[in-house]
Amino acid sequence: MNMVVTQTDSACTDLDGRLWGLLPEPLVDLILAHLPIPALFSMRMVCRRWNGLVHSAGFVKARAEVTSELPYYVLYGMEDHRVQIGPALFTFAYFARDASIFCSTARKWHDFSLNFLPFPDFYLILTGGGLLCFAVYNSEDEVTLGVCNPITKTWRELPPWLPLRGKGLPDFVAMVVDKSENSYRVIVIEESDLVTRVYESATRVWKETGSIPASDGLPYLMNRPCQAVVSDGFMYCLSQNVCQIATYNLERGVWSRIQLQIPSTHGFLNSRTLGLVESSGRILVLTRTVTGANNYILDPLSSDQGCFQVWVVNQHLGLDIITVGEVPYKPFDSEYDFDSFNIYSFCTEEHKDALIFSSPEWEYTWLFDLSDGSWHVVPECPREMFGPDGVEGFPMELRLDAMP
Repeated sequence: MNMVVTQTDSACTDLDGRLWGLLPEPLVDLILAHLPIPALFSMRMVCRRWNGLVHSAGFVKARAEVTSELPYYVLYGMEDHRVQIGPALFTFAYFARDASIFCSTARKWHDFSLNFLPFPDFYLILTGGGLLCFAVYNSEDEVTLGVCNPITKTWRELPPWLPLRGKGLPDFVAMVVDKSENSYRVIVIEESDLVTRVYESATRVWKETGSIPASDGLPYLMNRPCQAVVSDGFMYCLSQNVCQIATYNLERGVWSRIQLQIPSTHGFLNSRTLGLVESSGRILVLTRTVTGANNYILDPLSSDQGCFQVWVVNQHLGLDIITVGEVPYKPFDSEYDFDSFNIYSFCTEEHKDALIFSSPEWEYTWLFDLSDGSWHVVPECPREMFGPDGVEGFPMELRLDAMP
């Protein structure tokens, strides 16, 4: 499927370079603060002073006051690495250092690199508030967690969450960013003891909070770079029970379960949960209809098979249906496993309330507008991004003020 993307260049007049030299520096900084973040990559190459602006507290503050950017879409190739952890051999898909980001406002792709991280291999696990959380395996197969800001190229290695550094990732990892306080928390749980351990960037130490009852089982996030769903002081996660959502009180450090009230008019119990996202202040549950115990393949020609549903959790902790849709596979003349798709909330200037569907098995990325049920294809990246083991993508905020 060939995508043709056209752009209309607006007429512009070159300014005399001497004029810029006559402007006071605070005014120049204010003008530069209106640039989108990808343009700052080029700006930093002009001179030493402009290169240092992204680390200037005054410039960062000015930019936060004059601009409000939409999220970007990061696309990268994957390469599987095998890691021996005890008697078992695990395979992890590592992030390619050279990636691309898509700006929906300019409808343009930009180069994106994580070469500043001094590790041969790293595994991206979380994103939120302009930060990325990653994991690194050393020669002893021990895991270290870290947090970085890919725009300011700053990063921090977190201390071990256990007295003896664990082998393998924790069974549950989440990151919650507080933009107002410019801080974040990394939350981990080991299935062996079900104790919740929280790293707070303000104190740079781990602390233990409440345990999860063994009968509840672990909450879980999808195995992909994802964002925690946070609303009104609670973090929401999928549960092993399709009729429940796990919630974590960020202030009290207590886990609980929401028993969702299932509408009797919908066959929710015959559905498979695909994801949990936040969109426009709403908590959305995404499910898909299943046709059999082992059959999860979409039939693109059938309205009864392969449907996905989007529900909103209402104030009574029930589910209200928003929309039902089907992924339009027919243009590809092929069928894919719907469960291989990663689903995120996303917004552009044209589609304020949308979901983005990304699959490591397919180079194209679909955008579904929740307001009118229409499908759109994200313009194809001009770079060849397929890694040896596929391609993956996720939405991300880009921020200068986020501190790892």
